[in-house]
This record gives sequence, structure tokens and C-alpha cells, in this order.
Amino acid sequence: HVQVYSFAEAVRIINDMVNNPKNWAQYETIVIDLIEDLYKWCEFEYCQKNKLEHIGDKGYGMGYDIVANQFFVEMCKLIGIDKHIIFLTHGYTKVEKDRRGVEVYKFYPSNRIRDKVWDMIEGRVRYFLRAYIKDEEDNDRVVKRRYLSYCGGEGFNSATI
Repeated sequence: HVQVYSFAEAVRIINDMVNNPKNWAQYETIVIDLIEDLYKWCEFEYCQKNKLEHIGDKGYGMGYDIVANQFFVEMCKLIGIDKHIIFLTHGYTKVEKDRRGVEVYKFYPSNRIRDKVWDMIEGRVRYFLRAYIKDEEDNDRVVKRRYLSYCGGEGFNSATI
């Protein structure tokens, strides 16, 4: 178990995994919990390094693109390691109506990471799973049941319940 407290520290560990795989041979699975926190650290450290109060202060969206690219490159290094990689994120549910007026529940990843970054990552991962808890009646009492569902081929937005 390795816990990191900065994006720079995460990058150091990812580079060590890439360059010294024998040091990490005992691990089969790497879990990033939470990926949006790692992204926000990347943003924060970029702002500190460049003496910016906000990522948008760079002008013309340059700060956003630089951070997105830096983050994406590091995640690609991690995905390229011969390990099981799991990204955990919070998400939210949105109720929308389809063309027939039927309500459909759509699931989205955390909005703390820009859609452009999610799109880049989504193209590199194999599965999207949604974990949730649902209250159900069982012998006249309410029980919280945990579920894991597969979000189909179009990533986060495709699952409906």
C-alpha cells in the first residue's frame, strides 16, 4: 500500500513502476483512489509552479490544456504497465428524457475533471463499472444492497436502470 499526497509524488512512483518493474513485482493491481483528486493535485501544482491563482489565468485555455496533457501522459504511462489498473471516481446521476419522453437515468463521472480529459482516458480503458447501494425490502425490513453494474460500450453515459 502506497499513499501519495501530491501529483509530483504520484509521478515519481509511476516512473519508478515503469523504470524498475522488479520493485513492484509483488503487486498485481494498482488502484488510483480518487482519480479526480490526482487531477486536482496536478492542476494545483501547475498553478503553484507558474504562480497562478487559477488555472484559467494562463490565458486562451493554455493552462487547462497543459494540465490535461501532463495528466494524460502520466495516466498513459500507468495504463501501459503490465498490471491491472483501476481508477476510482465519484459520479453523479442525471435523469433525462429520450425521444419518446421516457425518463432515462444517465451516469456521469466526476465533474471535477474536464470532459476533454475524461474523453482521452475513456479511449484507453477497457471497462467502466458503476458501484452503487440500493435500499430494498427483505422480509419486512429495509436492507442496503451493494451492486456493481457494467456500463456498456459508450463509456459512462450508456448505462440505464
